[in-house]
Amino acid sequence: VHGTFDNYIYETTLVIAECGNNAHFGVEFSDDNVRFLIWRTGDPQDKLKITWAYDGGWASNEKYQIPLTGTYKIKAAVVNGDAYLFVNDTLMCAIKVTGQLSLRFENMMGHTENSTVLSKYDDTEAFNAAIAALNLPAISGPTRF
Repeated sequence: VHGTFDNYIYETTLVIAECGNNAHFGVEFSDDNVRFLIWRTGDPQDKLKITWAYDGGWASNEKYQIPLTGTYKIKAAVVNGDAYLFVNDTLMCAIKVTGQLSLRFENMMGHTENSTVLSKYDDTEAFNAAIAALNLPAISGPTRF
């Protein structure tokens, strides 16, 4: 996607109809080691976990769990190498990133709709206003909110 290398906001509606074992939707950056995940793994198996690659700290907190099927508003805001994931308008987690945006569906029936990208490259004023409205906290590494 043009303009998704460093400073942008990606928004979409994620619709999940069915999940298999190890199902996940990934918002990826440089590779699958640097990504946000909405992932069916661990216990309980009847929920998707909201996390990042190779993180196991989500399982005991219901804030980071959503039903296996449903419609979810997803937003990834990337500012100067810091990426923030919102689910249904709630800031969930953040990681350090490099690379362009890519999306991945694995072992689930689903799709995205109404996807938009607002990049600083294309509209600096609108991007800066949108980022200011999000009031993003500084991070030094993977962070859960």
